[in-house]
Amino acid sequence: MAIYQRVRVESGAGRGGGGLLSFLLMALLLPVFALGLLYVKLNSDQVRMSRRTSVLRREFGQGSKELTNLRVEVEMYSKGTRILSRARAMGLDLQPPRRGQVVRVRNGAPLQGAESPGERIVADR
Repeated sequence: MAIYQRVRVESGAGRGGGGLLSFLLMALLLPVFALGLLYVKLNSDQVRMSRRTSVLRREFGQGSKELTNLRVEVEMYSKGTRILSRARAMGLDLQPPRRGQVVRVRNGAPLQGAESPGERIVADR
């Protein structure tokens, strides 16, 4: 009794259609797989760009609010009343200048009298 039995195997030349079927399957599956990968990549890029856009919009909004606040602060500090109120709060006790403490100058020469549009006020000391 033999454990192994000899079997004759014929070559696939007689069937003829096996190669064509596998070629057609590969011709159809490969492009479908490539299109699926392309869809996933484009979708992930779109999501990433959407997130980045929302972050940039948020940062722009914060920056514009900060700029508006700074402009308001500059306006507030440029007013003389704000300066005087802060000086009083700090206890500096500002007083008006004494006579002769301020010299009015127009075009480099001392001026006597009222202040006009072309004159500067400079401290005497």
